[in-house]
Amino acid sequence: PHFNKAYCAATGIEAGMQTYCGGELRLGAEFEQDKNYLIGLAPHGLWTMCYHLLWPQMLRRFGITCLVVGADILLKIPFFKRHFAAYGVLGSSRRDVSWALQQRFPFNVTVIVTGGIAEMFYGISREQIILRKR
Repeated sequence: PHFNKAYCAATGIEAGMQTYCGGELRLGAEFEQDKNYLIGLAPHGLWTMCYHLLWPQMLRRFGITCLVVGADILLKIPFFKRHFAAYGVLGSSRRDVSWALQQRFPFNVTVIVTGGIAEMFYGISREQIILRKR
């Protein structure tokens, strides 16, 4: 797994989310090193801003570096590929997700953002969370 701590610290927006947006992460769970976890984030939106509150806390409190399931196309466009790979994003294929769910500490938490591409473009006036479309 790849996670570039220096890059993520430099590009992270945790402080801005807390001060400008009043963002707050209420993380009541305790994560153990010998277990694997799947976290679902919502809403998706064009950019999943809440992830910028989650990853620093996971790293500071538990020493865990999350793996994030993302659209495969993000990892094919040169600039996006480097950016998202630095944040631990991997493709959404069955193979990639299965692999992520089996990783040992410190990569034992996999994050998936529900709603996907369909939900990205709804905007504020049409907020919806799509959990299952089929």
